[in-house]
Amino acid sequence: MKIYFSSLIFAIALVAVLLGYNVFAFQPPAAAPPGANVDAPINVSSAMQEKGGVLRVHGFRSFEDMLVVKDGGDAYLQLDTVTGAPAGGDCGAGTEGRTIIDTSNSRLYVCIASVWKWVTLN
Repeated sequence: MKIYFSSLIFAIALVAVLLGYNVFAFQPPAAAPPGANVDAPINVSSAMQEKGGVLRVHGFRSFEDMLVVKDGGDAYLQLDTVTGAPAGGDCGAGTEGRTIIDTSNSRLYVCIASVWKWVTLN
């Protein structure tokens, strides 16, 4: 019985030492979230916010080359513009659907099957 009691005391002491080590080894964060360790989240503020990569909002994909402009109650899709035809290298595999407006010739260009197709705007 004495050996069992000694083993029990030793086990309890070992667990207490290990728990104490874990408690005192904990280092709190250097700053409150999101300070110093992650980017600030995109939120509902009216300040300009930026996120690297694609942002999907209820199925809408936002890219650098288009912008939804809200003017009162109406919303408009604003595309990038060029003077003259867009560069051929800007239309290739993985870019199908890319759209741009040529303001000098009043043309709407769409990348389809790695080729720029265009229609004249009236």
